[in-house]
Formats: sequence, C-alpha cells, structure tokens
Amino acid sequence: MSIRKMHIYTGAYDYWYDNYQAYYLAGLIDELNKQRIDYNINYINSPQKLLSFIRKIRYSVKINKISMNIISNYLDKMFFKLKNDYNTPSGMFDGLTGQYIIELDNGSEKKICIDSRDGGWVGNETLLNWSDIYFKSNYHIINQYDNKVKPIINGNPRILNFIPDLINMRSTEKIYDVFCFIRVWEENREHVIKFIESISHINCSKYVCAYLVGNNLSDIKQRLKYANIAYTTKSMNLKKLWYLSSHSRINIIRLGVHKCVPWRMMDMLSMANCVALDKKPYTVWPTPLNSNTNYINLDISDTSEYQYDALPYIINHALSNSNYIKDIQNNNALYFDQHCSPNKVGEYILNTILDS
Repeated sequence: MSIRKMHIYTGAYDYWYDNYQAYYLAGLIDELNKQRIDYNINYINSPQKLLSFIRKIRYSVKINKISMNIISNYLDKMFFKLKNDYNTPSGMFDGLTGQYIIELDNGSEKKICIDSRDGGWVGNETLLNWSDIYFKSNYHIINQYDNKVKPIINGNPRILNFIPDLINMRSTEKIYDVFCFIRVWEENREHVIKFIESISHINCSKYVCAYLVGNNLSDIKQRLKYANIAYTTKSMNLKKLWYLSSHSRINIIRLGVHKCVPWRMMDMLSMANCVALDKKPYTVWPTPLNSNTNYINLDISDTSEYQYDALPYIINHALSNSNYIKDIQNNNALYFDQHCSPNKVGEYILNTILDS
C-alpha cells in the first residue's frame, strides 16, 4: 500500500491555524516532494486570492530575515479580520487542529488530524471521531488515549526560515557558562522568582534575565533589583535570543504551558545546545527526550525549598564535566537531524499513516 495523493487544508491566512500547523505542513511538503507524491492545497477560508498573496509576504524568507517578525506580526493583526466562514473536510473548524486527507493507491482514504495544543488533552472530540489518525503534539504519558492518537513533536514555526543558520551556530565559541531568559507569569510567580534567584547564585559566567509579564510588578522589580538580577518587561528578539543561547555552555529553560516541551526546545536541539530543564517533561515525543542524554533534569518542584538550594550545585557539577556537556550537545545535534528537521517530521507522519 502506498500514498497516491494528499489533500492539505490550510487557512489562506489564519492567525492560529497557519502558525501552529506551519512546521508540520513544511515537513509534509518537503517529504511529499521528495517521494514525488501528488498533493494539493485547499484554502478553508476566503477571499483566497488576497489572503494567499498576503500569506506569501507573511512567510517570505527575505521579509522574515529582515524584520525578525515585526512585519509578520503587523500583517497577522491586520488581516486576521478578513477571514470568512471556514470550509473544512470535516465540516467544522478548530484553530489548533489541522485537517488532511490521504488517498491510497487501493482507492481508500485516511482522514488525518494534527492537534498542536500545549495541553495534553484531545482538543476536539468531534475531530477525533472524524479522523482515522489523530496526531497529538503534547502527548502526555499519564493520559489514556484512543488508539488512533499518536505522538508528534512540538514543532516551532519561528525557526523554519532560519534552520540552516541555527545549525551553523553549533560550532559557536562559548562566552557564557549559563544563559537563562525566563518568562515570569502572574500564575506561580513566587516559584519562578525563587527559581531565577537560585540560578543567580551559581558561581560562573552567566547571563540571567527575568521577563516580567502581567500587573503589580513594582515589588517584584524591587526584589530583583536588590538581588542584582536583570529584568525586562519586553520579549527578547530572536536574533539576540539565539546569539546568547548559542554562545552559552548550558541553557536553562522551563517547561511550557501545561508542562509541555516548549517551542524553545526546538531552537536548542537545532543549535545542538546543552539544555537544563526545570523538571522532566510531562509530554512524550515519538522518540523520547531523555534526562542526561538530551537535557539536564533540575527536578525542581513548586514547593521544595531544598531543591532551590540544590540547583547551583547541579549546574556547577555539570559545568565541571566538559565531556558530559559535549555529549548532550552531540546527542541533540543528532536528535534534531534524525527526528526534528521538517523533512524528518514529514517522513514520520507519512510512515505512521501507512503503518496504521
């Protein structure tokens, strides 16, 4: 059995749908072209011609490299209002679940969904029932899923136009031992501040900055200022973020919303960085990320004061073992190339469809 044709359904311009499906779509198109499998792209909203034209500008490599998303963000907001009713193969629209149809050479069809939510739950039961295979980007190990639900990586669309550049950063000379730029939400703020404070106590060359989000920040700012910890209320542009990441021996990041593997992990893997995660991910990718192989597990709970104190020791112990850090860097380069590059993601999707 083989694939004869794939029908891809995409928003001609949709703020969520296009963005969260972009990595999987790029991988699918790469692999379909490689295998010389026919496909068509069907726009689920209109006016298609206008939105398609704006979409080309939005995803232009040249525009993205010049603006680092400034123009893209403006177009997102401007043309989001132009979308009309959605025409999907299932008859319904879900902004975070992509819909695709595969034609097989025996004349049968397979209906495919790709759920890109941060949470581990199935986002749309109607689409689950409609589909034959339902890929889940943050597949939780503790959840019981229908047999048609399959794990998939959490693809980061922000890196699509820059993957060769990120790969070239693998050999960058390190100027910092530790880099940490962490968003501090209002929820669980005290825990995150204590986490950043413990990182600031590491005796090494480091770049640590708290990214403060929300209201009532005056006390937090005063506390960080007293502790001599840098902070900002603005996001860091990708060029600077990737520069600092690639020039650091260890990058400390936290799990994403709902304890998912964050998009930034894709940046880390592509650059072959050594990553320290605040805790073991709740989600599992098709080929699992493993502690001490792909990341350092800091094992920080939300309540244990002892583990805040232990964090500097864990990082300093890792910094004292250059081979340990180098092994994680090499493992992550290999992991990205074999499992996370767009064409490998497309290959995984197609192979899973044929094997199911």
